[in-house]
Amino acid sequence: PPDIDLKAIENEILNFPAIENIHHVHVWQLSDKEIHLEAHIDFSSDLKLSKATEITRQVVKLLKDKFEITHAILQPEIGSDDSKQIIVDDR
Repeated sequence: PPDIDLKAIENEILNFPAIENIHHVHVWQLSDKEIHLEAHIDFSSDLKLSKATEITRQVVKLLKDKFEITHAILQPEIGSDDSKQIIVDDR
């Protein structure tokens, strides 16, 4: 979607102290009212699942409230060696 500012999304998410990086982001618009986002997020330390889930829920709420993203799937990671670019060319 042309209105989505990935840099602004990245900056907001990186305000969470426990999050080190957001990468491999996919955003698409299904209708005038439905925007979806998928991304990987790197945590800076090995958190308990309950804490990682709580932070992930806060990020999803932020995405909805600030960027009108109606559905978000976030893949939490720590120590993964995948590409850390916000957009990855998988071709």
